[in-house]
Amino acid sequence: MKPFSALLALTLLLAAPLRADENVTHFADTDPAMNAAIDQAQDTLPLFVRNAFDGDRLASPDALVKVAFEVGTDWVEVIWVEQLGKTGPNWIGSLANDPFYMDGLAYGDPVAFTTGQIFDWAYYVGNRAYGSYTTRVILEGLDTEARAQVRATLSDRPLPPGW
Repeated sequence: MKPFSALLALTLLLAAPLRADENVTHFADTDPAMNAAIDQAQDTLPLFVRNAFDGDRLASPDALVKVAFEVGTDWVEVIWVEQLGKTGPNWIGSLANDPFYMDGLAYGDPVAFTTGQIFDWAYYVGNRAYGSYTTRVILEGLDTEARAQVRATLSDRPLPPGW
């Protein structure tokens, strides 16, 4: 079993990208709350694609996905990706924050991945983030100030009305 490192992408909330050593939260691959959040995000991913993409190819600039990238035999790094494009199961995008474990990659670098690597999605309507299932789990481990800041950007429910 591989532990995974989930980066809490506060870059969604702040003007500047995070440094790689900030806001890294580690979860075991057996964590029930995180696994339930990933399952919910993956189950609703088709709704996200239907609503966030123009003809299944290019996503709205308000759309992001959280992707698991292998960084060795024992770890994956889970990080937000923006500027999304899609053809079938193949996706492309740009890293939405600096990775911690992905040597040679930085904020804004292009990446390619498949649908199976997606652990979460986020879609902004106004200043509220829908989706963000894993972020909702990570909230409980944050200090009071950070939790309030992140919670202020999250929608009350993960799915936008009408999805």
